[in-house]
Amino acid sequence: MGVNASSTNTYVKDLPLFVAFVVLAVFTYVSGLRAPAAIAFIKDTLIYVFVIVAVFYIPTRLAAGGTSSARLRRTSRRSTGDEGAGALRQALHPCSHSNSLR
Repeated sequence: MGVNASSTNTYVKDLPLFVAFVVLAVFTYVSGLRAPAAIAFIKDTLIYVFVIVAVFYIPTRLAAGGTSSARLRRTSRRSTGDEGAGALRQALHPCSHSNSLR
């Protein structure tokens, strides 16, 4: 994690952490006792946004959204037996032409 993860220099690796600490320290110094509440509100908002994206947006992009939705509809019409799993498998792995994964 960090700016250049392959670097052996500890300061370069942890630069984002140092910058975040300095920004929060300056914000706390300037705002006084209101800063911890504001920081907690911003942090909680970012967590909620992350959870909403993880629950709603990512599954639609992986399973049926974007360019793979037409492929998913096509494969679900011609698949037999377990239509949902076969179509999803084909949509996620479009290069496999065989149904050997069943």
